Amino acid sequence: MTATSDRRLARRSGSSNRHTTWRWTAWSARSPGPRSRPSRTNPRGEEQAQAEKIFYRGAEEYEKRRYAHAYDFFTRAGELSSRAGIVFSRAQSLRYLGGRREEAIALYEQYLGMEGGTRKADARMWAEELRYSGAAP
Repeated sequence: MTATSDRRLARRSGSSNRHTTWRWTAWSARSPGPRSRPSRTNPRGEEQAQAEKIFYRGAEEYEKRRYAHAYDFFTRAGELSSRAGIVFSRAQSLRYLGGRREEAIALYEQYLGMEGGTRKADARMWAEELRYSGAAP
């Protein structure tokens, strides 16, 4: 990750909007997963770059509270990259979307079983909340 993108992430993660704070950590340098430049010998790097673009489109939709669209983008990004933060983002989208409680719980549980991830306590809390009370307000 470049210094410019690190600064961009840091600036955005300081946002007061409760919906934007979590999203930037999903693709930060702390997230697990390969980070490499695309090349002819490394098509996986191209997939990672594409996944990152798709993820950020999902993050934009999430910020606009278009949770169904955000979920679709996060799911597509997850098909290209196995980062734990993407799974958490999918679960968050479903939680706010409502009506898909069991799927959201399953995604939180999947996230908890993955290596890395900086939101384990949040995932446990939201999974329990969904089990006992339902979707987000």
